[in-house]
Amino acid sequence: TESGSTDGWPLDVREALVERARGRAGEELLRAGETRAVLDALGRAGVWPMLIKGTPLAYGWYGTPASRPRDDTDVLIPAAQVETARRVMASLDYVTTVQCSDVFSQFEVQKTDHLGVVHAFDIHWRISAQPAFADVLTYDELLPRTVRVPTLGASAFAPGTVDALLLACVHPVMHHRNVERVLWIY
Repeated sequence: TESGSTDGWPLDVREALVERARGRAGEELLRAGETRAVLDALGRAGVWPMLIKGTPLAYGWYGTPASRPRDDTDVLIPAAQVETARRVMASLDYVTTVQCSDVFSQFEVQKTDHLGVVHAFDIHWRISAQPAFADVLTYDELLPRTVRVPTLGASAFAPGTVDALLLACVHPVMHHRNVERVLWIY
């Protein structure tokens, strides 16, 4: 409604929305803890992943991280650290789900925790699989302008605002054939 009130909404719709919001908030608490653990483990091994795309936006720009739905956590690492990152993720019981590193300059790992929540990480060493965009933003170029994401621990950092905006602008073009999704635009 114009006033922002849901009083006129059917009770079953309101209850379903409340239940979904609670579920997302609970999952986000579990994902945040897992993200902290992964970032810390990678950091102990000398890998300093930079959070990119949805996760740092959720923790920097949204009133609550659960308001920014996402299925995975994307990180960017230097190419020289790929094998170390693979070993660390395997030691944390993550399983590689997509093995296309020679083509896509990334790998994806997943695990399901004891409560049934799926944790997925996309580990990138180039910003895009598309040659025209692969070096638009490199790890080394982004590094001096990074910002901390303190809620996700001492090892959590992300591109600065301008770089994050540039990534958000080119992401739909370089990965999704310029599909417009309200979530990405927002």
